Amino acid sequence: MTTSLPTLLHDDRSCLPRNPSPVLAFAVVGENVLMAKKPISSVDLTWLIHEQLRDVGGFPSISLAVVADSKVGWRTVIAKRSRRFVSPEINRRLVALQKRLRLEYELRN
Repeated sequence: MTTSLPTLLHDDRSCLPRNPSPVLAFAVVGENVLMAKKPISSVDLTWLIHEQLRDVGGFPSISLAVVADSKVGWRTVIAKRSRRFVSPEINRRLVALQKRLRLEYELRN
């Protein structure tokens, strides 16, 4: 008497099964397999953004905050008084940093 083990059906685009276990926290984006996003508070994320921008250099002391956004999950807002210190280069760096950090972090509820 032989019993066969159930076979997993695989998706053609990746090596992950079509119905992965909920324990496996993977997100498939294009051909890249990424780990699940880490939950983080808005205060910690704001601090992380400040530190990473300061490490690059040329970053003025500006007031910014991370707020929830229904379209992209979260976004950074800059205080009105601080906007005059934001050059186009700093704005580009901030946008690129947000895109990179959105792949890694999600706001904790």
